Amino acid sequence: MTIPALIAAAVVLTATAPPPHVPAVPVRHPASWTGSRPSPG
Repeated sequence: MTIPALIAAAVVLTATAPPPHVPAVPVRHPASWTGSRPSPG
């Protein structure tokens, strides 16, 4: 997974969830993936 991919995922999640407290969730997901998989490629 590349950085643009994570950003795209965050944007999609943020766009899907308008509430202001939601953006905190998308940030957590990429962080978890990054912690588990530093760099697959």
